Amino acid sequence: MKRNHFISSLMLLAMGLTAYAGETAINASQAYTPLKVYDMAARVDESARSIAITIDLNMADMHLSRDREMVFTPMIISENGADSLELSPIIVAGRNRYYWHMRNPEFDAPGTKVYRAGSKEHAQYKELIDFQPWMNRSTIEMRQESATCCDDPIPYPGPSRHGNVELAVIDTSRPAVEGDFVFTPPVDAGPVVKKIEGSAFVTFVVNRTELKPDYMINRQELAKIINSIDFVRKDKDATITHVHIKGFASPEGPYLNNVRLATGRTETLRRYVRDLYSFPDTTITSSFEPEDWAGLRTWVADSVTPALANRQGLLAIIDGTLEYDARDHALRTYYPEDYAVILKEIYPWLRHSDYTVTYSIRTYTTIDEIRAAYSSDPTRLRAIDFYTLAQSYPVG
Repeated sequence: MKRNHFISSLMLLAMGLTAYAGETAINASQAYTPLKVYDMAARVDESARSIAITIDLNMADMHLSRDREMVFTPMIISENGADSLELSPIIVAGRNRYYWHMRNPEFDAPGTKVYRAGSKEHAQYKELIDFQPWMNRSTIEMRQESATCCDDPIPYPGPSRHGNVELAVIDTSRPAVEGDFVFTPPVDAGPVVKKIEGSAFVTFVVNRTELKPDYMINRQELAKIINSIDFVRKDKDATITHVHIKGFASPEGPYLNNVRLATGRTETLRRYVRDLYSFPDTTITSSFEPEDWAGLRTWVADSVTPALANRQGLLAIIDGTLEYDARDHALRTYYPEDYAVILKEIYPWLRHSDYTVTYSIRTYTTIDEIRAAYSSDPTRLRAIDFYTLAQSYPVG
């Protein structure tokens, strides 16, 4: 989970980074009006392993002599002081020093930002750095130094224990979560609903929609649907709520004729099953897929047998933008040997009827019924039944 930590500044807005008395003597000619931090923010993104630091410096009231500059260096320092990281410095310079930096940028460290003292513009400082483990507990501080063209930088000590001005604290540690366990009974979400699914390869006479139970192996295939329904009907705890049959046809032949055949054959099979059990029309429904191109693609792409010499070419046509009739024609025209194999060994498997028998399990009302169901088939139990069963046992 992405966690962002927004670290607020410890200093007030319009905070002054003032010079503090220290061992270094600073005379009046070196003094300056405190720099104002207009705004400051740090964002730690642990998932991206980064820290984004933004500082908005207001230099309008800061005045320096023309040959002097102030160097402000943001730093991240670990809580124990063992690790630290200096960021790109910010230089605020008097007139002469400012133009010297403009003419000689090669002398500045990479990333250095130079602004003219007294300018009305704000220095928009932004830095994105990699988050290191030691930064989990650290501080963002500003080191202050004064310099001229020739002198060594003079430090302006700050109040932090490292001699800087502390801007913000980074603490990504998370407090330990200590909560009481609360056991709440699950709600009654209604009866358990289960399904039986399968495929039956019911065969029809070429170009006809009448169902002949004794034709080819239809008795065997129809038995798949009948046995599934009977399995549920014999279960005293189950009630059939829905039976759905979806018919599929193979892609050979004109598409419109396949629509007619798929519609008629699926409806014929639906009525056959409905009349066997006197199901109302609302209980048994049907749909159809005139040409099972998705099934053909699966066979061509994934099956080891039958052997096909041009699988990639066949898939390119199947996945292409041709109309259905043109697509089947292209398969037959460009790859006649493979098409002969498809026609004989794959297309028959695409002429099938998928069926789903949906049924619900009655609600068990006594602990003995729940125990019996748990012993025979725990999938018949609801969450509240498991809870009720658990409450019947002693603690432990």
